[in-house]
Amino acid sequence: MTTFWTENAANAEIVMQVLFVVLKLLITGGCYYITKDILMAEYLQKRKNNMPKKEKEPPTV
Repeated sequence: MTTFWTENAANAEIVMQVLFVVLKLLITGGCYYITKDILMAEYLQKRKNNMPKKEKEPPTV
């Protein structure tokens, strides 16, 4: 019976490590996408601000 428990403990340890790695990847991946979106938004905002201001065109009816 003891071997069964020790094997389970070792397996649980491996499973925990795998889960931890997956969780870390998910977190870093999520952070990467969030940061990418923020950087993209900032870049677009800067580009919009740097564009020469166009004269307001009269609305076409």
